[in-house]
Amino acid sequence: MSSIRCDIHAGTLELPFKLQLSTLSQFESAPPFTLTTPFDVNTDGLDTNDRAVINGVQTKLDQFRGTPFAQVDLRVSREFRLREHVSIRPFAEFFNLFNRSNPGNNFITDLGALPVPADQQGNATDLCLNAKTKAAKRKLALSERAYNVLQRRINDSKIEGQYLFPGRGEGDKPIVKINNAHTAAVKRSGIAPFKLYALRHTFATRAAQAGVDLVTLASLLGHSRLTMVTRYAHPTEEHQFEAMRKVAAYTRKSTQR
Repeated sequence: MSSIRCDIHAGTLELPFKLQLSTLSQFESAPPFTLTTPFDVNTDGLDTNDRAVINGVQTKLDQFRGTPFAQVDLRVSREFRLREHVSIRPFAEFFNLFNRSNPGNNFITDLGALPVPADQQGNATDLCLNAKTKAAKRKLALSERAYNVLQRRINDSKIEGQYLFPGRGEGDKPIVKINNAHTAAVKRSGIAPFKLYALRHTFATRAAQAGVDLVTLASLLGHSRLTMVTRYAHPTEEHQFEAMRKVAAYTRKSTQR
């Protein structure tokens, strides 16, 4: 029987200057899960109770595991004594200090939600459990400005190999991390530091403000939610191109004010 090991640690540390450091930490092993499929493997007329088949072999209950989970909460406080029997203790608390994802959302249990070809729902031969949902694999339109930036990159004679952004010293492999490049660019520009992922939120906000409907926006962002809507509404590529033109026009207008 598969199980999950969960350890919880709590403690308080007395520091100089009457500071008190308290922590509550939770560590959890990778949770087991069963991979299901919308294909009626059991031929019982139901598509909700079938375990996925991989390379001709039906998977077992709890055969797969998600990812381990760790969460650390921290509290810093200091006591100030006002009188003999009166004191106050202001504090600052930091929850989920390392910003780890919720343990219930770090794996996908349905084969139908993974980027598996439709003809393989009954017997998967091309499978990646670490992939995002089908919505994440998408073709994106480019704004004119983004297109020009990439065109200049393509015309750069220094680029070798098949990748537009190759890894350092490895022309046959794509770049996998751009944090350092982002930090350096922010410093050169002189703007306030921000996380790279914030650009995604900025795009989503501007797109919504520009009038892009939520269904198209979900498609652009690779979101699988708005479930009932996206099940019947499928934005065309032309619709997405029009959405990108709206965002570009709105951005130009807002930056010219």
